[in-house]
Amino acid sequence: MSLRISDLRLIAVVVASVALVAAAQSSEIRIVPYPGHLFTIQLEADKHAYQPGEPIKLRASITNVSGQPYSILYWPPPMMLPLLILDSHGTRVTPTTQGVIERISGSYQLAPGETVNLGWVAISRYGYALIQPGNYIITTSLCGVGNKRTSRGVDSFMMKGEERSNPVNIRILP
Repeated sequence: MSLRISDLRLIAVVVASVALVAAAQSSEIRIVPYPGHLFTIQLEADKHAYQPGEPIKLRASITNVSGQPYSILYWPPPMMLPLLILDSHGTRVTPTTQGVIERISGSYQLAPGETVNLGWVAISRYGYALIQPGNYIITTSLCGVGNKRTSRGVDSFMMKGEERSNPVNIRILP
């Protein structure tokens, strides 16, 4: 079963809350503000030039750059790592269709300095189809729920795109 991104925003919050409770195992859960620069996101494309309509695949890596262990609840890429695509004029490209999400589950446990490499994902899964020839810049940001175990329980926070990836430049050939 596939669901649209717009259908899952509320579901994602509920699932995240349930996961937090399960992870805490009766520990105190505190909702805290996002503490700041904890992660870096490295984005890469499978290549740099594409024919119009050719699948464009991206891969992201998330690194814990803090000195503390953190977990990030897994959300499918269109929600966890939303794309920002700009054309050569700096104009935001809008998706041509609704992105599709197939599952929500799990979490990434990241020790200080640890990196998780996410698999290749086609931008069509985000609802994008780049068919106009030209140069494009793609970035992403980290969104979702992060957690840190403390002596009192679990501190939980929302990430709303504060951490941005490197830009990836691609070209759609004429």
